[in-house]
Amino acid sequence: MDLHDLPPPLLQVRQLCKSYPAPRRHWLALPAQQRVLNNVDFELHAGRCLGLVGASGSGKSTLARLILVLESPTSGQVLLDGQDLHRLPAAALRPLRQHMAMVFQDPATALNPRRSVGWSIAEPLTAHGNLAPADIAQRVAQALEHVGLHPHDAQRYPHSFSGGQRQRIAIARAIITRPRLLVLDEPVSALDVSVQAQVLNVLLQLQQELGLAYLLISHDLAVISHLCHHMLVLHAGEVVESGSPQQLQRAAHDPITQALLRSVPTITPGAARQRYAAHHNQ
Repeated sequence: MDLHDLPPPLLQVRQLCKSYPAPRRHWLALPAQQRVLNNVDFELHAGRCLGLVGASGSGKSTLARLILVLESPTSGQVLLDGQDLHRLPAAALRPLRQHMAMVFQDPATALNPRRSVGWSIAEPLTAHGNLAPADIAQRVAQALEHVGLHPHDAQRYPHSFSGGQRQRIAIARAIITRPRLLVLDEPVSALDVSVQAQVLNVLLQLQQELGLAYLLISHDLAVISHLCHHMLVLHAGEVVESGSPQQLQRAAHDPITQALLRSVPTITPGAARQRYAAHHNQ
């Protein structure tokens, strides 16, 4: 589908900036601000995946927290269906929170080891709604089936599952409220390479079935290429390059993007050097 044929964007980020107080070098020094995000702009449509890549400290996680309204921006806007989330009163924002969810990097720490899997999956639903216990159990069973697990797994505890299965459970918990936007923070980096593709395929299938929009945070360009329609390269809080993964792999212009491309592992001897030479000679 051509981008011009798409409906209005689900998520719009406009001129988003975030600064934190910087530590004073001297007790007489004036208060200073450290800017972490600087005029970040992008749009994300339903059923699409936007990749966000950059080195540690580039502002990726801060951006995710601002989108999920876990922090307030210094300036700029985050709009969901045209509504500025950071300008809404708490009573109006609460029902919108169920339309957004996050999948964290490490499923082992994202799940409560003292609670059953079913309890952990149902927790967001319990917090947002007033469903009867039978309805909650049915939604938990459906969520487990969506990620390729059995409804009976709801009675088990996280320690009895593999890493890949635990991440599937974390994804089931994220979709239990039937959100429209998922923020995926390095969703497969804590998993063995052998199971990463399985989890990525689960995410692809869910997107096709449910029409979800994904914001994928990753340093792994192979993962970005597998899932994303478009990607942004973030450095020191600013977007330095954007385009489809295929476009940037063919003709990246910014040195930051070129460095990220060179860091992608390859089994072909000398491929990284050839890739660097090709970009350097353009």
